[in-house]
Amino acid sequence: MKEVKEFLKKNQDKKYLDFSDGIGACSNKIRLGVRIPLLRNYAKVLSKEYSLDYLMDNIEEVYYEEVMLKGFIIGNYKLTYDELVEYIDYFLPKITDWAICDTFVAGLKIT
Repeated sequence: MKEVKEFLKKNQDKKYLDFSDGIGACSNKIRLGVRIPLLRNYAKVLSKEYSLDYLMDNIEEVYYEEVMLKGFIIGNYKLTYDELVEYIDYFLPKITDWAICDTFVAGLKIT
């Protein structure tokens, strides 16, 4: 989604990128250094505008923050246990470091 890439590039923070590199966040993706609270808030905005399946299918994963954004988005939807397990299975292979893991699981809830 073009709007996602524009948001990420507009909100990249070199100082935050340097900080997160220093604490061991790593990935095979390009990192921009977008702060987590901004990603969480943007995930809420996207979750109100689009369906979960649409976002999972249309947000690319070129940037580290796009992967993290998908994890936040999954946590924003009211899902049954079975639906949640399905999305967890979808997201697990995308977890490449502790930061993605911790932020993903912290946002999960069962309805």
